[in-house]
Parts: sequence; structure tokens; C-alpha cells
Amino acid sequence: MEQTQYRPSRVSTVLAVVFGGLVGLLCLPVFVSVFGVLGDVLVLNPLLVTLFAALYGACAGFSLTGCVLLLQRKPAGVRVSSIGSVLALVIVLTELVVNALPEYAGSTTPADSQRAGMLVLFGVLALVQARRRDTRHWVGLDA
Repeated sequence: MEQTQYRPSRVSTVLAVVFGGLVGLLCLPVFVSVFGVLGDVLVLNPLLVTLFAALYGACAGFSLTGCVLLLQRKPAGVRVSSIGSVLALVIVLTELVVNALPEYAGSTTPADSQRAGMLVLFGVLALVQARRRDTRHWVGLDA
């Protein structure tokens, strides 16, 4: 029986682009909606709003930029997409910590929980697909 050689596939790269794009598109509306809240007097802690704006903006920026770089077959796309995926997980952890504080205990809505679940799911999937051997081979890192 003859042993077959390794043949790289584009599937992991396409999946990394899809899941990374979903992470970016989940974060982008939250980042944009923060600007309408900044002038509101009902905001309890403007520093917290600014922190979440920075996290969501960075996650959207890194995820969507990583998708574009992966499509252009740039080696930096793997790294940038991975940073965006890790930021999605950091956002979820930060939201869990803030919601555990007594003064913000009742601030979670079902939509927030669904978004957090999707960020974890798509963030992990984008991270795994971006770090796979086929993706690294596609962009020229393991040539």
C-alpha cells in the first residue's frame, strides 16, 4: 500500500475567515452603539463604558483585519486573527467579572447572554481554524 503525501486544504482558512468575520460582526454593533451612550447621564461608570468600547472595537478591528489578511494570503493574518479571537474571549470574561460585582448584578439581559455565548463559540472556532496547519500552509508559514 502506497502512502499518500500531505495535501494542503483551503477549508480551514475559509472557516477561519468565516468565524473571524462573525466575531468581528458581533462586536462591531456593540462598539458603534457605545457612542450614543457616552453623553447620557444615566451611565454609572464612564470608565467601564470606555473599557468595553475599547475591547469591542479592538476585537472587531483585529478580527475583520485578520479576515482580510487571510484572504490576501498574508502570514500576519494568522496572528491578527488569533488576537481578535482571544480578545473575544477576554470580552466574555470581563463581562462575567463586571456582572459579578454587586452594583451591576442585574444588568445582564438574555440578548447579552446570547451574544456572550456566540462570542465564545465563534472565538474558539476562529482561533482553532486560524492556528491549524492547513491555514499556516495556505498563507506561506509552513511552506
